[in-house]
Amino acid sequence: MKKTMLLTVIMFVIAVAGVPAAEKAKAPEAKKNSKVDVIESFEDEGEPTDKWDFDYEAEGAIVSEHATEGKKAMKLSLPEATGEQYPGFFAEESKFNSLFPNDWTGYDEFQADVFNDSETGVLITVKFKSNQKEIYNKEITLPKKKNYTIKIKTKDMKVELGNMTNFKIFVCGIPIKSTLYIDNIRLVKK
Repeated sequence: MKKTMLLTVIMFVIAVAGVPAAEKAKAPEAKKNSKVDVIESFEDEGEPTDKWDFDYEAEGAIVSEHATEGKKAMKLSLPEATGEQYPGFFAEESKFNSLFPNDWTGYDEFQADVFNDSETGVLITVKFKSNQKEIYNKEITLPKKKNYTIKIKTKDMKVELGNMTNFKIFVCGIPIKSTLYIDNIRLVKK
């Protein structure tokens, strides 16, 4: 009886320990198929204004809530937007060049994690610019009180991917103040 009980305990321990090992074995294979270049995970010391610009009363702060990469995220506080102003955060020219590569031809997708802490869904626009003139806008409705990963295929952008110059996330036409948490801005090769 003792041998049977000991054998049962040993088999249970092996079974429990074997599941994570099998999961870990799968993870490196999945990474082989894609490469992720993290642009910003908000882990560096300093203020968000060191790397990003904010306009029309939008404000950013580094916080520990809703981080998806590391331990920090950016809290983006947005005022009411009437449609004549487009509050948000962005990087252009030297700030863009310090964060993003200019050539995106080797990437398949832009991604960013966002948590909408507002009481309603929030319509955002993600804007990309190349050659300082070609513009691509993608409107996305972020569900309320949920994590959401923005995914935009580079082939759909219809801009010169070899000379990217600007990135912005902004809102327009929202009747209430909104709060978004943004983290893990990245470019993905598949």
